[in-house]
Amino acid sequence: MLTNKKVFSAATLKNIAVITMVIDHIGGTLVYEFEQRNVQNIGIDGFISMWMRIIGRIAFVLFAFLLTEGFVYTSDKKKYALRLCAGAVISEIPYDLVESGSIINIWDQNIFFTLLLGFCIIWILDTIKEKGIFIKVVVVLLGLMLSEMLRCEYGVMGIGLIVAFYCLRGKMILYPVVLVECFIGHLANDLIHNFVSINRDVIRKGSEIHLFSWDEISIITKVNFERRLSQTMPGILAALLLIFFYSKKKGKQLPKAFYYLFYPVHLIVIFFLMKIVF
Repeated sequence: MLTNKKVFSAATLKNIAVITMVIDHIGGTLVYEFEQRNVQNIGIDGFISMWMRIIGRIAFVLFAFLLTEGFVYTSDKKKYALRLCAGAVISEIPYDLVESGSIINIWDQNIFFTLLLGFCIIWILDTIKEKGIFIKVVVVLLGLMLSEMLRCEYGVMGIGLIVAFYCLRGKMILYPVVLVECFIGHLANDLIHNFVSINRDVIRKGSEIHLFSWDEISIITKVNFERRLSQTMPGILAALLLIFFYSKKKGKQLPKAFYYLFYPVHLIVIFFLMKIVF
C-alpha cells in the first residue's frame, strides 16, 4: 500500500527555489541573448531559454509558499518584515541593471517588494481575523491595486498567490485555487504590462492615456492564453507537487543572510556577464 511520505523540508524547498530562480534568470538573459544573436529563425522565444524559463516558474510559487510558512512560525514579524525591506532596497539597483540596463527604473520593482507587500497584507489579515469578510476583501483589493501601482514583480498574481497560501493553508482546495489564481493572475499581469508599456511615454509627458478597447483586451488575452498555458503552468504544477510533499520541518538551512544577499549578488554577476559576453 502506497503511503504519502512528506519528504521535503522548508530548507529543501528554499534551495530548490533558489536554484530554479537562477536557471530562470540565466535563461531569460544570457541564454536568450545568445540564441537571438546566433540561432537562425529562433522566433520570440529561444528553445533552450524557453525551457529554462519554464523550470524557473517553480521559484516564485515556492518563495510565496515559504513566506506564508515563515509568517506563521516566526517569533518576530517585525524583524521578518524589516529583513524583507532590507532585501528590497539592496536588490533594487542590481535588479534594474539586469531588467533595463539602468541604475533606476521606476517601472519595475524587484521580487522582495512583492514579498514584503504580501507579508504586510497577510499580517493585516491576521490582525483583523475577527472582523467581517468585507473589510478583509477590501484589504486584499487595496493590496492588489498597490502591487500594480508600485509595479511590483508578478503584481496581482504574486499578491493573490501569497493571500491564497495564507488563507487556505493546510486545505486541499488550496491546489486548484492556486492553479486558477496563477493562470488568471498571469493573464491580468500581461494585460497590465501591455497597458503600461504602451502608455509609459504618455504618462511621463502627461498626455492623454490610451485605454484598451474590448477588442484589444480580447486580442492581448488570446495571444497570452496559449503561451501561459504551455510555458507557465507546467512550472506551477511542479511547484505545487513539491509543496504537496512538504514535511512541515525546517530542515538544515543556510544562514538567513545568504538567501537575502544571494538574490542581488547573482543579479550583479549576470549583469557583468552580459556586459562581458555581449
